[in-house]
Amino acid sequence: MSKHSSTQTESSLKASFEKEVTQQFIEPLEIPNLLRISQGLNEEFKKALKPKEMFMVPCYHYRMPLGDQRRILVTVDIGGSVLRIAKVELIPRGEVERSARVLIKRCWPMDDLVKAVPSAEFFRWVALKIKDAGFNEGSTHDGPDELSLAWSFPLDHTSSPIGKIIIVAKGFEHGSDFVGRDLGLLMEDAYKEVIGRSAKVLATVNDAAATLLAGAHVNSSTKIGLVHGTGVNAAIELPVSVLGPEKFGPLPPSWKDNAPQNVLVDTELSMYGKNVLPRSSWDDILYRLHALPGFQPLEYLIGGRYLGEIVRLIVMDAVDRAGLLDGRMPEKLQEPFSLETEILAGIECDDTLSTARAIFTTDGHKVPPEEDLHLIRYISQCVSRRAAAYLASALHALWTLYHDSKYMLLSSASPITAGCHGSVILKYPGLRDRCQKYLDELTVQSGGLRGSVNLEPAPDATLLGTAVAAAYSEI
Repeated sequence: MSKHSSTQTESSLKASFEKEVTQQFIEPLEIPNLLRISQGLNEEFKKALKPKEMFMVPCYHYRMPLGDQRRILVTVDIGGSVLRIAKVELIPRGEVERSARVLIKRCWPMDDLVKAVPSAEFFRWVALKIKDAGFNEGSTHDGPDELSLAWSFPLDHTSSPIGKIIIVAKGFEHGSDFVGRDLGLLMEDAYKEVIGRSAKVLATVNDAAATLLAGAHVNSSTKIGLVHGTGVNAAIELPVSVLGPEKFGPLPPSWKDNAPQNVLVDTELSMYGKNVLPRSSWDDILYRLHALPGFQPLEYLIGGRYLGEIVRLIVMDAVDRAGLLDGRMPEKLQEPFSLETEILAGIECDDTLSTARAIFTTDGHKVPPEEDLHLIRYISQCVSRRAAAYLASALHALWTLYHDSKYMLLSSASPITAGCHGSVILKYPGLRDRCQKYLDELTVQSGGLRGSVNLEPAPDATLLGTAVAAAYSEI
């Protein structure tokens, strides 16, 4: 075969592969299909409202913030891949432009080594970071140092500070050692051991619920808190009456005496959609290789931990079947999860292809042709576009659930706000805007108005919302 014929064959194979990617990632994103996904997710949500499971977990926090608190608090946000510690100031809404702000913040990555230790050792590491950054200094009151904690996994609350860990994932090797432990007590014990002073955890809160509380402190229309970073989750305000009584464990008299009508609910959004969300053949490969296949169906398709890996699996397949990159995958990208989503974002927004060129140039070999780099960029765009569409479907399902639970017609519903926190929804180029466009179209097709759900960026929401939870815990 001549060189010219060989080049034509390779181009044909790549064009065919691109068509296959389009068919599996873009064609399922028509609005009627997304509406069916939303309906399926909504049905799953409603089934999860009654049984005592790790889905639809009611939080202890039933007071939506009035925006009237004035406090300065130290807050700790233990995310899926980053530890954040901050000193936060709450100011009554209306006094200043920003009624909640971070005064000082420090961040530390949580790599595999950090997450490879038992619970007590992990929280000693957290306490050490509090000490190293000086957050334990300068207390202006007698008694224990006060803290509040955000946690990226579901908690079984019996009071504002007492939340038992239900499950741990996202790479924590000793997850079973965390399960059943009181999150606040783990932090207080580690603080005493490392810093030598007593600590009092005023509130523990799931990260999605913290995002909702932070948004509601600033804007009373906030009814959904979305976290979309390494993983994905959402919290929503729902009537207590729609939740089964078995959802609530032993609650203190103070909670029951108030007879709250509504409660914040940690939906554990990542765990829905196993039999609802269309998957590609490459997603199926990810499922087969995963230690917990099917455990978090939505997160595996849209979470920041997985977007880069899905693209890597597709590119590897293109290398094998379509001759991409001259049939050789760069050695540095042959390991699972070696293509990080942050790099993926850089590839997608770089019109010059220089980012893709740098990542996919094999050491000691020629630079890939532009045709290959364009295909890699297109694959990245398809994966992130699907993530935006599936997220919109999930939010539309929550919007429908919110109004169904209150017996409100979608056509007459007032607009609500979804506070958005997390590296993917806040930083991935164009993803939030694409999600908003899909969401607007879905709400219109459901009889609502464009803008019925407004995706509002909420940077530092987990830190701010944790402070709000602590402030209201004392009322």
